[in-house]
Amino acid sequence: MLSGMGVSTGVDLDKLIFAGHVAAQVVTRALPGKVHQAGAFRLRKNVM
Repeated sequence: MLSGMGVSTGVDLDKLIFAGHVAAQVVTRALPGKVHQAGAFRLRKNVM
């Protein structure tokens, strides 16, 4: 959420999402976390 609003968190969201996918494969079931299921949220900025 903070990353999507442009606030720097120091967390690489793409790597976190990838780690969630890897963890789900390791335990061979879906995990309850929503970030890796939904993917990264990116705000669109209007450029004029």
